[in-house]
Parts: sequence; structure tokens; C-alpha cells
Amino acid sequence: MKDECKTLTLIRHAKAEQGTEDMRDIDRPLKQKGEKQATRLGKWLREHHFNPDMLWSSPSARTHMSARIILDCANAPLSILQVRNKLYLADAAQILSMIQKAPPEIRHLAIVGHNPGIAELISRLAPSATSAVPPGATCTPSPPGIR
Repeated sequence: MKDECKTLTLIRHAKAEQGTEDMRDIDRPLKQKGEKQATRLGKWLREHHFNPDMLWSSPSARTHMSARIILDCANAPLSILQVRNKLYLADAAQILSMIQKAPPEIRHLAIVGHNPGIAELISRLAPSATSAVPPGATCTPSPPGIR
């Protein structure tokens, strides 16, 4: 049986509020600037035929808000969003392990997560990609040898 090409879209959450002593890190929401970044990214993804079967988000407020805005602006169904607790502040190896355990019927998986894990994973999968992954940025690494 021939291997099918699958797509992985990695997204860093948009710009979040600074934490305060009263607020847990996981509860930090997006700044207004972050909401605009997520909106822009969602529209850009729509223009580039973003059509994931599933989108995983960290449980943090900033990643979940980013994911919901992106899906809305990309005209993708909210029903594909799944919160994955293990994505919260996960490193590259943890994210990769989760991806490898994804159901085989998923042809396009999108993940909204945190740095440094997202940037580290992009560097592993697409070594020629930039090492800087600012808030509200995305990358769809190509398989080796494909540009």
C-alpha cells in the first residue's frame, strides 16, 4: 500500500497579556494585538486553503483563543478543535510524540502551541526554516526533499 502524504501545520499562539502575580500562566488571555494577529493568520490560512481534519490546542487561554479565532477566520469548523493538556508548554520531543500517536485517518493535523516547543519542532522538521517563530506565526514543514 502506498504511503499517503500528510500535512502538519504548526502554529504559535498569538500575542498574550503579560502575567501578573494574581494570574496563573495558563490563564493569560490574548492581548488585543494578539486577537488581530490570530484574525490575520486565520484569513491568510483561508487564502492558502487551510483545511485540517483536526486542530489540537494547548489548554491555555491564549492558545485556545488563538485556535478559535483562526478556525473562525479560516472558515473551518470549530468541531475539529480538541484541547490536549499535554501540549501545555510541551517541548519538541513531547509534541512529536503526540503527532506520532495521532489517528492514522488524520491527513492534515494543525497544532496551536507554545514556544520554545513549536520553534524547536519546526527546526527539527524543517532545518532550513527560520529559527524565530513570533507570536501568531505558522509553519507547514515540507517532507525532506520537497520544496
